[in-house]
Amino acid sequence: MLIIATVITLVTTGCKTTDQVIASPEEYTGDKLVFGSGGGFTGQYETYTLLDNGVLFVGNGAAGSGLVRVMPLDKTTTTQMFTNFSSLGLDKMIVRDPGNLSYFVERQVGDTKHRLTWGGNQQKVPEVVEKYYLNLYKLARRQKAMPLTR
Repeated sequence: MLIIATVITLVTTGCKTTDQVIASPEEYTGDKLVFGSGGGFTGQYETYTLLDNGVLFVGNGAAGSGLVRVMPLDKTTTTQMFTNFSSLGLDKMIVRDPGNLSYFVERQVGDTKHRLTWGGNQQKVPEVVEKYYLNLYKLARRQKAMPLTR
């Protein structure tokens, strides 16, 4: 009987996936990149949350509510985007210039958040910030268009 119990335990634990099932970004404990745009007359935001494991969420609405999981990014691209945030110096920049229509990118590491917001006319936004945001946005839009098959 002990042998059967041992075999069952080995089979069931050996077949479990190591991919963490994530229902929302709030429950994820790893690093995150949150980015998007919105505001204006409606106050609507389109918000993307990329987790360091490649899982991607999209939210639309007031303050980016209603997050939906879409196709994940591949590991190489995900790692590159997280690495670039620091290697390009975005983690050291201070950009706080929201406007009627604002753009933002935020890196979350544990309880620490570093957010860059622009769209107003009070501060010149470094070109590297805009390019980084556009790269993230294009990647996310491409994934959003692909149906989640998993």
